[in-house]
Amino acid sequence: MAFGVPLTGSISAAGDHATVASIAQVARRATA
Repeated sequence: MAFGVPLTGSISAAGDHATVASIAQVARRATA
């Protein structure tokens, strides 16, 4: 599963700040 361009579209569609924050933290940990 690619976390990048598709993620932006999902965020706009979902609009869940809580979910976005969780995904952002996971993505940062995975990237860093």
